[in-house]
Amino acid sequence: MNHNDLPPFKQNDWEAPDVTVEVLDSGIQLVSSPRQPLPVANNLIEVLARAADRYADRTFLAQRDNNQSNNQSNNQSWVRLSFKEADERSSRVAHWLLSLGLPEATPVMILSENSLEHALFMLGAMKARLPVVPVSPGYSLMSHDHCKLRRIHSLVKPGVVFVQDTERYAKALQALELGDTALVTVAGHGEGGSITPFARLEADEAGHEVQASCDAIQPDTVAKILFTSGSTGEPKGVINTHHNLCFTQSALGSLVHLDADNRPPILLDWLPWHHTFGGNQNFNRSLRYGGALYIDDGKPLPGLFERTLHNLREIQVTTFSTVPAAFGALLDALERDKPLRENFFSELDWISYGGSDMPQHIFDRIQKVAIEATGKRMPVITAMGSTETSAIITATHWPSEQMGNIGLPVPGTTVKLIPLGDKFEMRVKGPQVMQGYFHDDARTRETFDEEGFFRTGDAVRWIDAAHPHLGLKFAGRVAEDFKLSSGTWVHTGSLRSAAASALAPLITDLVMTGQDRDCIGLMAWPNEAGIRALLDDSETPLSTLMGSTALHQLLSQRLEQHNQVHNHSSMRIKRLLLLTEPPSLDHNEITDKRYINQLAVLERRADQVERLYATSPDPDVICL
Repeated sequence: MNHNDLPPFKQNDWEAPDVTVEVLDSGIQLVSSPRQPLPVANNLIEVLARAADRYADRTFLAQRDNNQSNNQSNNQSWVRLSFKEADERSSRVAHWLLSLGLPEATPVMILSENSLEHALFMLGAMKARLPVVPVSPGYSLMSHDHCKLRRIHSLVKPGVVFVQDTERYAKALQALELGDTALVTVAGHGEGGSITPFARLEADEAGHEVQASCDAIQPDTVAKILFTSGSTGEPKGVINTHHNLCFTQSALGSLVHLDADNRPPILLDWLPWHHTFGGNQNFNRSLRYGGALYIDDGKPLPGLFERTLHNLREIQVTTFSTVPAAFGALLDALERDKPLRENFFSELDWISYGGSDMPQHIFDRIQKVAIEATGKRMPVITAMGSTETSAIITATHWPSEQMGNIGLPVPGTTVKLIPLGDKFEMRVKGPQVMQGYFHDDARTRETFDEEGFFRTGDAVRWIDAAHPHLGLKFAGRVAEDFKLSSGTWVHTGSLRSAAASALAPLITDLVMTGQDRDCIGLMAWPNEAGIRALLDDSETPLSTLMGSTALHQLLSQRLEQHNQVHNHSSMRIKRLLLLTEPPSLDHNEITDKRYINQLAVLERRADQVERLYATSPDPDVICL
């Protein structure tokens, strides 16, 4: 796509990029924003009270009505929760929690997907000054051994466990030693613990003790213990204070101006609240700026994404945020469905993504359909952060034509760049950075350097070192880079993005191999829909297609094209093996947000790596 011949981007009220770079004698660079964040609220409950007063009847949250007799998503209406209702009902939940007499700061655990009751329990617990521990539903519903769930439960020792549906979560509950732990349930029945229907929590009016508890919340009061996704190891309990969470919205709001009075954000979002992107960024954005968050009952998975598309036909979103893996399916629908395309772009101000790189060809497709619908290009922005940094360190707040740009530090944040070959290790200090890991002083000490900077484990490069205002580019995880036997370093971040683009849409994800080998190899999971579309074959079993000459020739051609562009040994791919077994959640190969843990995959599938590099490879190994 020739960007010079394209129409301009849609205009938004955003600050232009600006940055201060101090270069020390050691070569270390200290990077910060010359701007200041917006005033920071004392706590999230103060933000809720303000929104309830100012936007009382405005929709805050909405979900599909699961109680309708026809439970088909396409025929369900929306159940809405206003800011005033959220404030009043969460106060009743807080009243019940305070009546239990739990010691202050006793954690409460949530086993639930996103729901109105989940939100009310979370806000009520915050009002009662009880740290909220939302646990990935995958640890309950997708796991076979419930090892991660049991470990989290044992670590936090919750005083209350909230579960959306005890029948769905029955096996998970049976795996826990609940004893006399109070168990709150919205639906179903369960065994173990003292079971209380959620409706009982709202039965009594909130007394003065709730307001007294709210008044006692300090900026450093713990709001959440949020467990990392496990994309680089075992999940760790991150302590998020109210100040951590309030700061991120103020910092980002000073760059991307949101008009809460006249144009509040409208989101349709599936991203889970146990994760920092969905729970700390998107949920709190709606809270801070008087917006409406429609809980998407769809997901970017076969059989579920149709629900997302149906919801997008009804809801006119102002922003759309999701992980890059979701955009391919969305674009397939937008390209063929004109009414959907027109509704999607009718009020849209920008698109954002996070978690991993967006391939350039996806960006180009977005611009094509945006131009068809609006006559203008659509800004696509991103941010870089982690659970430990409350979702944000850097952000792009300007239209960019080059994917991979993670922007510049948000106001109030200092990024330390430590030279590491041709890139930099990134460390960060700022009000959004966690106090530490819950009950894990050793890991907390390890993760901060001698100057108090958090070690992100990420590597970055300048887009243009001579013009730092153009932003930084993600350059992979420091621990995932490796050397070939020749001594050549392979930087996985840039290679992963290039290889994924070269092989799209034939694969869903990949890992790179080559540590102490003579060449780079790939192990990849096939994308059945993409393979069938390109081979024009809807009937042959996938297992047969994976071994077919036609597919192997197509994959070889794609890799040869990649190697022609990237002909250095640090980027040239010589072998490929398609994997038949999906990545395992229990073995930490994948998170429930579909992020691949490369090191875990390589360790568990060492036999497949050996097959990939065999002197006489098996027929299913593609060699160039």
